[in-house]
Amino acid sequence: MLDRDDRLVVLRWTRHPRCVGLARAELRKTLAGWGHAELEDTAVLILSELLTNAVRHAHIPGREIETRFCLIADGVRIEVDDASPGPAAAARARR
Repeated sequence: MLDRDDRLVVLRWTRHPRCVGLARAELRKTLAGWGHAELEDTAVLILSELLTNAVRHAHIPGREIETRFCLIADGVRIEVDDASPGPAAAARARR
C-alpha cells in the first residue's frame, strides 16, 4: 500500500527479504523528488538496517511492516514500524 503527500511517504511491506531492496528504491526515488539526493547513502543504509531487523526479528502473523519517510526542515526522518508491541525504531539523516 502506498500513501504519498508532499512531505510524507508511507509504504507497507510483507515480511519478505526482497522488500528491503524495494524499499531502498522507493527511498532513493523519494529523496530525489524532494531534492535531497545528497542524503541517499546514509538514508539508504539506515533504512536497510531497520527494515532488515524488522523482517528478521518481528514476527506478528498477518501484520505488515510499515515504512514512513518524512521530509523535515534539515533532512528526512525514516521510521520503520514492525507491528510489534514495543516502540517503533526511528533514525534521521541530516546534511
